[in-house]
Amino acid sequence: MTLDDDGIDPAGLDVEDLSMEEQMLRGLSDYALSQKAYGLVASGDPKGEAGAAKPGLGNISVAAQYYEGAVMQQGADTYGAYNWCEHPMKASTYYEAILRHLNAWWTGEDLDPKSGHPHMAHLRASGGIIIDQQEAGRMIDDRPKNMADIHRVWDRITHRQASNKAQQAQDLANLEELEKGLKEIFGEDRDD
Repeated sequence: MTLDDDGIDPAGLDVEDLSMEEQMLRGLSDYALSQKAYGLVASGDPKGEAGAAKPGLGNISVAAQYYEGAVMQQGADTYGAYNWCEHPMKASTYYEAILRHLNAWWTGEDLDPKSGHPHMAHLRASGGIIIDQQEAGRMIDDRPKNMADIHRVWDRITHRQASNKAQQAQDLANLEELEKGLKEIFGEDRDD
């Protein structure tokens, strides 16, 4: 879905007013149009046109799929296949698992010592379970309810950074002007 700078799509809809499902469908529609535009779907090919309107699963890394599958199989062997579907699950359980694997990877450990599989595969598996449970309406949403609006925080940080850069540029310009004035007063060949 193509958006302008204000998060408005060309059809005039504010994307934030759309449900996740409506956003996905609009995105898939845009994806199908792009497939036709790039000539990836033969004109008059109804099966190709129908396929182009679906998510491009072929664009997902095969290696990532295999590793995620291995992690999911290990989970099935340990806890039972599709164990997360049998009972409602807390979002925080999988959030914590994601953080543990992400932090281990970030600090230089590529493979989980227990499973021998990449930490990123564990992260994908946990993320997939969260998505599945949200879509199924079975996730216990125990996320904090009254936290700061992350978009507002991000806007403030980037505004502050831009202001700091502007101030630094002004300070540098002032120093250069001062240096120029001192050279005029004391002469060009004085460095002290």
